[in-house]
Amino acid sequence: MTVCIDIGGSTSRLGFSNNKRKFDKIIRFTTFDNFQDQINRIIFEIKSQSLDISKINIAAAGSLDKKKGIFIKWGQKKLWRGQNIFQPLFQAFPKASFLLENDANVAALGEAVYGAGRNYSLVGYLTLSSGIGGCLIINKKITPHHFGIEPAHQIINFYETKVWSCGQRGCFESYASGTAFKQIFGITAEECDDKNIWKAYSKLVAVGLANLIVLWSPEIMVIGGGVANKFEQFISPLKLELKKLLPIFNTPLILKSKLNDAGLYGWFAFK
Repeated sequence: MTVCIDIGGSTSRLGFSNNKRKFDKIIRFTTFDNFQDQINRIIFEIKSQSLDISKINIAAAGSLDKKKGIFIKWGQKKLWRGQNIFQPLFQAFPKASFLLENDANVAALGEAVYGAGRNYSLVGYLTLSSGIGGCLIINKKITPHHFGIEPAHQIINFYETKVWSCGQRGCFESYASGTAFKQIFGITAEECDDKNIWKAYSKLVAVGLANLIVLWSPEIMVIGGGVANKFEQFISPLKLELKKLLPIFNTPLILKSKLNDAGLYGWFAFK
């Protein structure tokens, strides 16, 4: 049995699969701020299934040492810095092998292979959640990279003085993430139906997205994450803003993600 784990800033998911085609069961719970509490919950949920576990795939946010299983840095979970996720899981499941990958990369792969981007070769993916993540998928493979692919931390306002949770000033995540949405507009994206707010928000998203479009040159951009549940509220003003920002560059097709658990299903296509 393979266990696929998606650890997001707000929600964690565990998927159990025997055949790399479907999940027999998916368990969801709120991600803990304390690393040890998170590990304890993961181990509890896996052991409660009474299964023979051969492989554990972990998708997680933040900067990662994928070979050693270490969280180098994660702005939203500062207490996780330097923690090793392989060690406690290996102690609990010594027969299992382990893989660690950035959660947005796995979600991007899932959407490119099974979701909104399945008919395209160059698929850009952007998740607007409590944080921001993203990746370019080329021919159904994650773009090769040395350290990580972090569109959230591009600087879109050089003059910003406020320090974001990642330690930067003026980064994309500090303007366009779900966390930033509530701080800026005083309401969660889920609760908001104000067209003026969504128009203002689309301007913030457009700056970072325009940068990704000119750097990646994708056939399609897929937008996922919790904020994307309100996709219809901001897609029209977003397209207008992109046309203003990119007058000599063709704007690619922009679609909402189709998979509810892209961060799990991406493991089926992972190589």
